[in-house]
Amino acid sequence: MCPSQTDTSLSRWDNEGGAPRAARRLRAKRTAPTPEPAGSLYYFNIRSDRTFKEDPEGSTLPDLTSALQEALTLARRSLKVGDRKGQDRRGWRIEIMDRANEHLATVAFMEANLCEWPRKGKGSVVPQHGSELGFAMEPRVSVITLGVRDLAASQAFYERLGWRCSKRMTEEVVLFQLGGLVLSLLPREVLAREAGFPPEGWGFSGVVLGYNTRSKAEVEAVMAAARDAGAQIRRRAHRSVWGGYSGYFSDLDNHLWEVAWNPGLNPADDGSVTLRE
Repeated sequence: MCPSQTDTSLSRWDNEGGAPRAARRLRAKRTAPTPEPAGSLYYFNIRSDRTFKEDPEGSTLPDLTSALQEALTLARRSLKVGDRKGQDRRGWRIEIMDRANEHLATVAFMEANLCEWPRKGKGSVVPQHGSELGFAMEPRVSVITLGVRDLAASQAFYERLGWRCSKRMTEEVVLFQLGGLVLSLLPREVLAREAGFPPEGWGFSGVVLGYNTRSKAEVEAVMAAARDAGAQIRRRAHRSVWGGYSGYFSDLDNHLWEVAWNPGLNPADDGSVTLRE
């Protein structure tokens, strides 16, 4: 039996007992193979500070963007159920997993509560494009990167302010923890080359705002949402010189953003990033 393609009811999460999804698959009786539906299988696990409900069935959807839309719909329905039960579920989240149980993206219930899609017809929600999903890019900044002419001199300047340099610095990168975000210093020519700009002139300001994701797939989703919102893609997502996966876009005023997956700098549930010594 193939998983439901558009089952957005909450009943399949009601059974909190039983074996994990992987174990249930092993115990299942062998049946004649059925044709695979078009698209990919996505699982929508619901997590709060105290509970975790694993999606036992999953849903077959065309792509990750459709899965993000599905998660937003599920979050809204769960928020309404919580309201009827007197439960505050705004701190809950949905973790989107693929068939291999790899984490693809996280949708916070708070983001679903804030986002409004245009409606077409009675009771139907019709997303027009990625920028209207509301959750593809959470309202936060992870890293501020400054292109500097003299890396050593700039490091010394910030240390004179009382800031402590991270031990994770390299010959071309200096990092400082600033509360819940990170300040990164790179040689101007290195940063310009990485972002696809000439190092001099009006085209490159020497400042990059960084948005860290929790997976490579989320980098692609955020870049698509930015493009749909009117951003100019400066460099498509690619394997970066520092070993991660990132892409660059500029907003309407040419402010540059880097969308990056850094396995050593994953954001926490609240979006903050912390340097680990």
